[in-house]
Amino acid sequence: MRSNLVEFTAQVELYNSPAAVLDALDGAIAEDISLMVLGAKRFGVDSSDRLSLKVGENVFIHNSVPEGWWDAYFELSKKAYAPMMMMARHCLAPYTWTECLRMFEPVGIDRWAHELALKYGMRDGLTCPVGGRWVVAYWSRKVLSTTLSPQLRGLLFMAAYFAAIRLEKVVGPDPAGLGRGSP
Repeated sequence: MRSNLVEFTAQVELYNSPAAVLDALDGAIAEDISLMVLGAKRFGVDSSDRLSLKVGENVFIHNSVPEGWWDAYFELSKKAYAPMMMMARHCLAPYTWTECLRMFEPVGIDRWAHELALKYGMRDGLTCPVGGRWVVAYWSRKVLSTTLSPQLRGLLFMAAYFAAIRLEKVVGPDPAGLGRGSP
């Protein structure tokens, strides 16, 4: 897999759609470990705008995600912000979902994202924040703490970084980004 991830970064410019970028990334990891691409999200300039999740515009969900998960996630996110997304917006290093749970120890409504993932067979994941602007996430049916060596985690983060750079080029400028005209 290590050579597949390096090859992905070398060939990322060949992919001309978000689906192609995520498919290639998934193909680079799927052979060796039980990890799949969940998708990518571009954060808006306004960090308080958590409800502007638009598939194909600022959210790109990979086809490996269990059917129905995104719809349920989107509906629940209208009621409460997921602590893991807050962390993704402000973090500079990749983290697993189980690490996030240990750090925040969410209770009650704050556990909804974790409980939803479990309901759909998504036991753990690796979230890779890229420059406060993008997040690329992987998911697994297994706990990742015993699977991810520091070297592998670094390679997965590197691949996510290259994927985010390519997604930014493919998707184009954020229409709600800086430099827009006054209303």
